[in-house]
Amino acid sequence: MDLESVLVTGANRGIGLELVRQLVHSAAPPRFIFATHRTADCQQELEEIAKGAPDGVKLILVQMDVTSSLYISAAQYRISA
Repeated sequence: MDLESVLVTGANRGIGLELVRQLVHSAAPPRFIFATHRTADCQQELEEIAKGAPDGVKLILVQMDVTSSLYISAAQYRISA
């Protein structure tokens, strides 16, 4: 897989969290993985994964609630920066 960046929504648990783990440790991981989570207290496991990411892979945590247009706009701004 030759990807520059990937956005994973709902990354703080379940399938989203496992997808982040798999991407970080894949044979050819993307350079940037944007992992969204709903609240700041949900990001602990993602922070642990980020610490163990190999060189050249950056896991970027983005707080976002898909039911809120304000959060979506803020996430869009952060990801495109």
